[in-house]
Amino acid sequence: THDSYVLDWDVVFPHPALDVSTADPANYNWTAGDAYFASLVDGGFEPYVRLGTSFNSPWSGALPWGSAPYNRSALVDVLLHTVMHYNDGWGAPPGARRFDTHAIRWLELWNEPDSACEWDGRPNP
Repeated sequence: THDSYVLDWDVVFPHPALDVSTADPANYNWTAGDAYFASLVDGGFEPYVRLGTSFNSPWSGALPWGSAPYNRSALVDVLLHTVMHYNDGWGAPPGARRFDTHAIRWLELWNEPDSACEWDGRPNP
């Protein structure tokens, strides 16, 4: 899912100010990610999921998520709830397709964390 942008955390959780609860499924947007995930599963592939942000994503200039995470606790919540969404159906509306039979087994958290374009020149935490 690396260069598809649909599971970038600034897309999944489009609240860069973190002024809303990370525990409320209504604050997430998995619409594009669900469609992309379904196409992989339906094609017989086992998804290798990269959860992070892309410095060249269509959204990167509008949100500060392209820089190093300022609130790591909130970031962990977003990542955890995204995995829970695909593995356990967390936050899925009634009647929505569930992916728990195709649980995420392969997961990369933020590609290239020591790259200046990904971390605003800050050291890798």
